[in-house]
Amino acid sequence: MKKSICLAISFLFMSVSALTAQKRIVMESSADEFVTLWDNTTAKYSNYETKDEEDKGRKFANTSSADLYIFKAPKEKATGYGAVILPGGSYRTVGFSTMLAEWLRDNGVTAAVMKYRLPNYGHSEASFEDGAGAIKYFRDNADRLNLDRSKIGICGSSAGGHLAAWVAAAARGDQRPDFAILIYGAMIRSVFWAGSDATRRLVGNDITAEKVKAMDVTEMVDETHPPTLLLLSDDDLTVRPQSSTLYYKALKDHGVEAAMHIYPSGGHGWSGKKTFKYRDNWLGEVKDFFAFLESDRSNPQAPPGKRELVCRADEKIRVWDNSTAPHSNEQTEKEYIDEKNVYRKTSDTEFFVYKADPAKATGQAVVVIPGGGYRGVYVEFEGYATAEYFKSIGVTAVVVKYRLPNYGHKEVPLEDIQEALRFVRKNADRLGVDPEQVGECGGSAGGHLAAYASTFIPDEEKPAFSILFYPVITGETWESHQDSFVQLLGKNRTVAEQEYYSLHNRVTPTTPPALILLSDDDAEVPTLSSILYYNALKYYGIPASMHIWPNEGHGWAAKPWCTCWDKAKPIIEDWLSIQRKDQ
Repeated sequence: MKKSICLAISFLFMSVSALTAQKRIVMESSADEFVTLWDNTTAKYSNYETKDEEDKGRKFANTSSADLYIFKAPKEKATGYGAVILPGGSYRTVGFSTMLAEWLRDNGVTAAVMKYRLPNYGHSEASFEDGAGAIKYFRDNADRLNLDRSKIGICGSSAGGHLAAWVAAAARGDQRPDFAILIYGAMIRSVFWAGSDATRRLVGNDITAEKVKAMDVTEMVDETHPPTLLLLSDDDLTVRPQSSTLYYKALKDHGVEAAMHIYPSGGHGWSGKKTFKYRDNWLGEVKDFFAFLESDRSNPQAPPGKRELVCRADEKIRVWDNSTAPHSNEQTEKEYIDEKNVYRKTSDTEFFVYKADPAKATGQAVVVIPGGGYRGVYVEFEGYATAEYFKSIGVTAVVVKYRLPNYGHKEVPLEDIQEALRFVRKNADRLGVDPEQVGECGGSAGGHLAAYASTFIPDEEKPAFSILFYPVITGETWESHQDSFVQLLGKNRTVAEQEYYSLHNRVTPTTPPALILLSDDDAEVPTLSSILYYNALKYYGIPASMHIWPNEGHGWAAKPWCTCWDKAKPIIEDWLSIQRKDQ
C-alpha cells in the first residue's frame, strides 16, 4: 500500500514538472494543440521510469508520458496529409525541434511532434506503443484535424527513425502508417551492437545477439510496408549511411516503393537546422514525395515521332578501328544508326568534343559514356545532349562512340574509354582543362563502363570522379541486368567471370568518388545494383552521394520532358563544385 502511494505521489510530481515544461514549449513552438495520450499509469505498457522527467532545453529525459504537440494545417490549405514526428536522442532523450512540423503545417500537412516514452533499459514496447498510438490518434481525430484517414504517416530521425521504421513495419490496423519518412535512421543491428549505451537503453543491460536482432527493422519489412522516403548524409559518422541503404534494400526485396537521397555532407542531426546546406533540397524532396503519393505512378512519355539526331560538337575525332586499336571486337557487320538514334555494330571509335567557353570554364572535363546495354551506343541523350549540358555549365565534355564488346570482347570498350581519358589529359592546355580534374559520366551500361574504368585501369589513369546514371554494376543473381553481361562476357561466361566484372567487388581505396542518380521504379536495371556500389565505396571510406527518385524509370538522363533530369542538374553542379574544392 505504501509503495503504491509513493508511486502515485512520484507520478504526480513528475506530471507537474513535465506540464510546466510542456506549456512553455507549446508557447515557444507555436504548436496549436497539446495532447497527452497516456502515461505509465494508464498505458498498456510501462517503461517503469521513476525519475522526474527533465526538460534539458529542447529535449526531454526520463520521459514517462506520451505527448503530442500538434501543428494543425488550416482548413483552407489542408491537403489531408498528416505526419507524426518522432525525434531522435539515442533513446537517451527525446529531442524537440519544431522546424519540420512548422514547415509541414505551412504546406498543408498537419503534423505532431511526439514526446514518447523512452525504452529505459529494455522497455521498448512502451516506445512502440506510443508511436503506433499516435497514428491511431490522428485517425480517430481526422475530421477535427483536417486529415484524410488514408494519408497519415510517420517521420523519425536517428533513434526516432528507428522507432518510426519499427512502427511502419510492425504496426497493424488503425496504427499502421500510410507512409514513412526516415531521416538518418538507426535501422540495423550493427548500429546497436557492441554494448553501446543506445543498445542497453533499447534492449536492456542483458544484451544478447537475439535481442539486438529483434530490434533490426530490416528483418521486419514485408510487402505491406508503406512507401518510404529515406534522407541522410554521406559523411554521417554517428549512424553510418549503410544503415539506410540496407533498409532500402530490404524494402526493394519486398517490392515496396521507396526513394532515398544521400547528401554529400551534413553529418548527423541536421533535420532541425536552418543552416544545413541542403535544407531546401531535403524539404523539397519531402514535398515531392507527397506529390508522388498523390500521383498515378505513370512516367512521362517521349514526344511522338522520329527525332533528328543532331550533333553540335566543336570537334569530331576518329581515334582508331579494329585494325589499328590494341584489340578488336571482331565485328564484321556494317555499323549503322537505328530508328532510335542508337549506333549499332560499332567497329571504330570516335570522340565528339564539346569545349567549354573559356569565360565560363571551371577547368573540369568529363568523358561522356552513353548506355545501350552493350548492344548499342545511345548517343542522342546520354551522349550529345548530356555533353551540351556540361558545356553549358563550363565543363568540357568528350562523348565516346565506343566499340561494343560483341559477345565477349570485354577489353575493347574499356580501352576506348581509357584512351578518351588520355586524350583529354594530353590536350588539357588546348581544351582549357585541369588534367587532375578529368572525370567521367555514364548511364546504364555506360555507367558500368564508367565504373569499369574507375576500378580496372591503372590508378594514375583513373578518372578524378564519376557520375553514374542508373548504372549496371553487378552480374550476380537477379539484381543484375543479365543481357549487358552476355554482351560483355559472352554467352559462355562463367559464374566466376560474372563476379569478377561485378564492379562492387572491384572497388579499392583508389576508386574515385561517385555521384549515383537513378529511379526506384527502374524496370531495366535493378536499383540494388547502385546500392551495392555505394556500399562498397563506403567500405573504403570513399566520398559518394546517391539520389533515388521514386519514379521515371530508366534512361531519363538529359531528356527535357523528364523531371528527374531537372532535379539532377543542380545536384550535379553542386557535386562538381565539391570535387573542385577537394583538389
